[in-house]
Amino acid sequence: MADFFKKNGIKIISILLLILILGDAWLLLTKGFSSTVLSGLIGCSLTLFGLNYFKNRS
Repeated sequence: MADFFKKNGIKIISILLLILILGDAWLLLTKGFSSTVLSGLIGCSLTLFGLNYFKNRS
């Protein structure tokens, strides 16, 4: 089980972050501008880009 998460942990987290980003984008489109939704969208996007940056760097 630990080997599975060592190999696929970043992929799983990336998929979950993409789901959160899509959900936040959907809320922005349907409910209008909200500072909490926008901050969640920016935070998830930065985390996803940071994960991919450090994954490619190592």
